[in-house]
Amino acid sequence: MLDRLPADGVPLPAKQITRDHVLSDDELRRIILAARQLGGPYGDIVEMLELTGQRREEVARCTWDEINLNTRIWRLPSERAGSSL
Repeated sequence: MLDRLPADGVPLPAKQITRDHVLSDDELRRIILAARQLGGPYGDIVEMLELTGQRREEVARCTWDEINLNTRIWRLPSERAGSSL
């Protein structure tokens, strides 16, 4: 019925490039200092990302009831752990 395929000419998805770069201590220091200069919620989020190594959405959606200040433990609910919200 069709003269050509509907996807004819649509480029294939770009190949993903894996990265193995690990930030140096100096790079981490510079990021944390910049986050502190930025301040506000975004600076705090960036600093927590650097200090914990957690995913962006896990940190951004963190609530105070997940954090025990006495034990210094952050309990991430299983329904949010590892999700890519």
